[in-house]
Amino acid sequence: MADESQQTADTPAKVEPRRRATRRKRERRELRVAFDTNVLFTGSTSDLVRQEATSLISQSKFPDLGIQWYLPEVVRLERQFQMQKGALELLAPLARVEKLLGHNLNITEELLIDRVEKVIAERQKELGLIALKPEYANLDWDRLVLDATFRRAPFQEGKTEKGFRDALVVESFIHLVNISPKSPAVCRVVLVTADSLVSDAVRARMAGAANVHVLASLEELRGFMNTLVSEVDEAFLASLRPKAEKLFFAVKDKSTLYYKEPVRKRLEGKFAAELAALPAGATSRKNGTWRISAPNFSKKIGQRIHWTSRIEIDIEATKTIRDEQRPALSERPAAHSGRLQNLDSGVLPTYSSVPGSLVLPFKESSMLFGSHDVVNAFRTPLATNLASAYNELAFTRSVATHKGTDVYDVLWSVDVTTALDLRRPSVDDIVHVDTIWEAVA
Repeated sequence: MADESQQTADTPAKVEPRRRATRRKRERRELRVAFDTNVLFTGSTSDLVRQEATSLISQSKFPDLGIQWYLPEVVRLERQFQMQKGALELLAPLARVEKLLGHNLNITEELLIDRVEKVIAERQKELGLIALKPEYANLDWDRLVLDATFRRAPFQEGKTEKGFRDALVVESFIHLVNISPKSPAVCRVVLVTADSLVSDAVRARMAGAANVHVLASLEELRGFMNTLVSEVDEAFLASLRPKAEKLFFAVKDKSTLYYKEPVRKRLEGKFAAELAALPAGATSRKNGTWRISAPNFSKKIGQRIHWTSRIEIDIEATKTIRDEQRPALSERPAAHSGRLQNLDSGVLPTYSSVPGSLVLPFKESSMLFGSHDVVNAFRTPLATNLASAYNELAFTRSVATHKGTDVYDVLWSVDVTTALDLRRPSVDDIVHVDTIWEAVA
């Protein structure tokens, strides 16, 4: 046992290192995030990034975690191309408006392209997105050529080579990793991409890098950030997540939280308007498959862990169009006039043979009515209405205008015991995240 004099003598030598350790512990950590195009795409000509990304960036302010957001150059250019393409598709409707008004609006192709570029620059500045591109002079072009030729990730297999833009996303991210601190305690570097080949390529190149992460969605990114800023150990949460996933939902398992607190019924009741909303130009909508993701960590309060489970609904919007090229049934078609006049003379044809028109069994009808009654039947209001309804059904068709995804988050929580069991789960809220429409070409 050391005596008091020894402790006093040791104090000056130990104070400064201890202070330095405290300062290091309290230093702000860094998180550097790069986005791939597929997690930002909105289907809109006016938004650089989807609403969920905008909300995530604006809400992610933490005292002990500094976040830098990166937009690879090739991603920005791809979004610029998508937005320009959408803007230029508006020129034809604008020309019709000008013709209707008898006035030239002076909106040209050059003006639209220039305006899109300015909107992107302004939006990028507002969101604080840092431009990121690889060092082209230092790229291993020989390896890139071989990857493309032999269809190695991120290049796709097939008769034609696909994946050059994806390869540039990978190279941009690798460059970001190379210029970032390497210690996980100091800096984490994240690529958010929904492309499995891009993920595979990055993981292969960055194998063994403890501070590099590839996440599949903005939802996963939010959960990852919540983990970093909480006092909860990452390994602890990793052990709980599979249990939470089974607790929230399993197909046809009525004991899971999804069924016990009827999440689907609650969501449909709360968001009836959102589930029926249409994009411009559509007249009807179909909600398809519901997809439920594994839960992501939100926060820990005492012994209660809060999770977010995402629900994505496949959606399709359609409009009804009339095929003007197909013949329509009239009250008394001209092609029938000769035959109908024959009915007046007592000569009964068996069937109508006019292509595309309603087939009527005249012979059977004459057994119930006189021949003149059959003729008169074509002149009644009922017959006219039936013909109109028939035309509406037979000569109109529904075509898809948009496809997309409706996104919701289920916020729920559960107690965790000392034995790491999960008890007393409950749904706390359901929120609408975003609706993403993409026009069908």
